[in-house]
Amino acid sequence: MSDARGCVISTHLHKELWRIRLSDISVEKNSTPPVVTELLPVQITAPCGRQVNYIFASDDRCQIHVVQQGQIVMSIPTPGRVTAMCCGWFKSNDFENQNTASANSSVNSRQQVALATESGAVYIMEEFQISESEFCNVGLRITNLSKLSRREVGQSDLLLAAGHFNSLMVYHDGKLQLNHPTSDWICSLTTADIDGDGLIEVVVGCLDKTIRAFKIVV
Repeated sequence: MSDARGCVISTHLHKELWRIRLSDISVEKNSTPPVVTELLPVQITAPCGRQVNYIFASDDRCQIHVVQQGQIVMSIPTPGRVTAMCCGWFKSNDFENQNTASANSSVNSRQQVALATESGAVYIMEEFQISESEFCNVGLRITNLSKLSRREVGQSDLLLAAGHFNSLMVYHDGKLQLNHPTSDWICSLTTADIDGDGLIEVVVGCLDKTIRAFKIVV
């Protein structure tokens, strides 16, 4: 979790494990401390094949700080202030190349990270490198990102985007596939198999206090 003072805090039940302040690594002295805008747990496969856990903490200074076991191991400049993040495998060419590289491939354990910026542009990060080109651009502020996996059918994941607009936008390989209207701005977004049919539904909560679930077919 994070607080308004730019602290990132890890806890276990009622015990605090560690705490870091982003201002401790700031090169600007006597300035207001950076504010944490988003947190995302990420599991990345190291070259040796071992799974490594990180926390990505974005701030209002257009940076993502990579945290491991209470230490900031690197800070990465972003194209804009990050307003939402999610993990998945979003680029079809990368997915197909990785899948072809080995039939038993660890592609399902590989991660790309979608980064939404305040302009509505979304960028893809892979292996701590952010693509120079936009993956897609909603044109409005995004506050929620999620994925809908299609790996079971050999395709890259769908990217779900919601924010300051009355709809849920669904992208595949950077192209808009669906613009599903909603009754108000979506303030909460998740995916789950809520009816036990083996298919994943999208569940959204809107500012007008409504909650809806629906299936995405594209």
